[in-house]
Amino acid sequence: MDFNIGFLNKKIENLFPKAQTELKAQTAELKAKLKQKKINPLPSSEMIALGKKIDSLSIPSPYLKTLKSELSEAIALWQEDENAPNSLVVLGSPIESFPQIFKEVLADWEQQEQNSLHLKSLSWSNRPADYSSIKFQLSQEINSCDNVNQDNSRQVVFIIPDLTWCFLRCVGGLDAIKYLQDLLFKDCSKFWLIGCNTSSWAYLDIICNFSHYFKQTFYLPELKDIELKEWLIPVSETIEFEFSHNQDKQDDDQKFNNEDEQNWESSSQQSFFKHLALISLGLSHVASRLWLLSLGIEEEEDKSNEEDDQDNEENDSYPKIVLQKIVLPDLPELTKDDRYLLFSLCLHGQMTLSELALSLGEEQIKVQNQVQILCNSSVVEHKNKLLKLNPAYFPQLKKDLTSNNFFFQGDK
Repeated sequence: MDFNIGFLNKKIENLFPKAQTELKAQTAELKAKLKQKKINPLPSSEMIALGKKIDSLSIPSPYLKTLKSELSEAIALWQEDENAPNSLVVLGSPIESFPQIFKEVLADWEQQEQNSLHLKSLSWSNRPADYSSIKFQLSQEINSCDNVNQDNSRQVVFIIPDLTWCFLRCVGGLDAIKYLQDLLFKDCSKFWLIGCNTSSWAYLDIICNFSHYFKQTFYLPELKDIELKEWLIPVSETIEFEFSHNQDKQDDDQKFNNEDEQNWESSSQQSFFKHLALISLGLSHVASRLWLLSLGIEEEEDKSNEEDDQDNEENDSYPKIVLQKIVLPDLPELTKDDRYLLFSLCLHGQMTLSELALSLGEEQIKVQNQVQILCNSSVVEHKNKLLKLNPAYFPQLKKDLTSNNFFFQGDK
């Protein structure tokens, strides 16, 4: 009796159609994985060069546009109505660079408004080394502009680019905050513009009822896909790259409508930035770091055993730079002490090692050992003697801390 494989396969297909469908799907998935091309990281020199270009970018235009509008309205109302709030607190994530945002917004706003307001910004670039002197140094800066406003004509705007410079979570570390509250309550002749991350805002509100004094807040907007693309153009146009063949292609063949054609070069580009906006939480620093990490060098795969090279774009030149599918980096296994340390960095922004140890109430050598481990896993960055969170890990870190009862109450 002849043994007919084709006949047997036909019988199996008829008897087990669902199993056959699943088998075909698994076979197709396996073939796709086998056809994926190897992608290596960019050389560190290129990563550093691109990182510097990202650092030199202007702030995203939605930040500039919305904050300028909010500031103009708030100050105009304060000047016209003596009962109007005399402050505006700008809130954003713990990884935002408020000094850069304020510098660009105020320069543009002052030029456009052409008003007679006197803008006085805190001259610091970080928290004073001796936290016990923060109140004194802050009062000196504030008092230096009193002679400008002797007639209480509401012409002075005092700017604190980053409120984390004004406190440290330790005994006596909130004196400057309490001084600010007292000053705001007694003196309405100045307008206060303050930058503050949402973790600090939640903490200060619980400890000091901060929101009862600074009642007017503005959240930096979450950036959309097209806004991220446009913001990164000055960097992305300096290199030649294409989207990796290893990305999901479920949307690649969809036909653009007219609006899509105006905003996107391809559906791959649109899909990439849509995903980037989603997993970065719309945060510029997270998005730019993830964009950088998704760049790689694609090498030519071995075609010696392939039966059909028609779909492999034989004319491609290798190696080449590609943007691969964005994946959030995984957090290392965190201990309870690690979470307290990382939350302190969320609370204070960048800190020195001694400040971090003070905020945790621990010996410096113990904290240093923790920091070294977290730096080795890239969650924490150490630069110019300052410690700060790696933006790429922030979405996962926020999720982890929230699930472990470290709350971000100030988040929108």
